[in-house]
Order: sequence, then C-alpha cells, then structure tokens
Amino acid sequence: VVNELIISGIFINKGVLNDLSNSYYALNSHLHNITAFENSLDSEGTTGKVITRLLQSIKREKSAKKILDKTIKNINLKAKIIIDEQVLNIKKMAQCLKNVLEDYKLKTPKIVSNIKKIRAGSNKQFIEELVKTYKDIFLLLKLMNNYVSINITMAEIEKKKAIVKE
Repeated sequence: VVNELIISGIFINKGVLNDLSNSYYALNSHLHNITAFENSLDSEGTTGKVITRLLQSIKREKSAKKILDKTIKNINLKAKIIIDEQVLNIKKMAQCLKNVLEDYKLKTPKIVSNIKKIRAGSNKQFIEELVKTYKDIFLLLKLMNNYVSINITMAEIEKKKAIVKE
C-alpha cells in the first residue's frame, strides 16, 4: 500500500514524497545488508575467518585477545548501525504516513492532491489499509523501543560509522 501511494499519489509536497520513498526503498533493500553482514560472520566469511584465526592463536599470541576484542566490538557496532539505520527509516515512514493520513482529513489536501481518488471506487479501502499500515509500524516501533533506543539521529549513526572505519 505504501508503494501504491508513492506511485499513484500526486505529491504537492515533494519533501514528503522524498522522505517516504527513500525510507520505503531503504527498508526494502535492507535484507541485502543483513545477508551480507551475516555472510561475513559465517565461518567461511571474511570476519568469520578472522575470528577463527584469532581464537586459534589466542594462547600463543597475547595481542590476539586485544585484536579479537576489537573485532567483536566492531561487529557489535556494525550490527547496531544496521539496526539504527532501519529504525530511522521506519520512523521516517511512520511520520510520512501520519502526515498523509492527517492531510486526507482536510477538505483540500496539501500533501497528496489526489489522496481521495487513489483506487477510485475503493478509496475507502485504500485509506483503511494506510491506517492499518501506520498502526502496524507504530506498534513495531513501540515493541522495538523495549529492546533498542528508537531516539537515534543520523548524526549519531554517522559517528558510529566513523568509529568502525578506524
């Protein structure tokens, strides 16, 4: 339904369109990022091989433990970055949907000019699906807040990325 809104909606407010489409497509491509991260941790992956080698040499080389600790910290930080980036995208999508749904209530919409005409005869169903999608995202964010901070900013993510690159 979000993709349908992006494709069928005539957005007066291009900022909302950009935020909505960027977050939507980033979330859709996120599976690739998780898979790549997971593959690197596999015993045959680059990071997995490094960890295996370090574990085998810990008894012989004192520096191996420090390197292993740093490697594990980097892995955890990379995982946190992946989560934080997607939390940001989920929040952005939720905010955009909320704005569009509030705009729908106006006599003359200011964000999506044709919001009351999308799916023509089935517009009510379309709006109900948008509302359900927004509620589902909202509940997901509430659930995630029990396990990770959802009050993250792009600046904080960029700081973490800089640390990983060091």
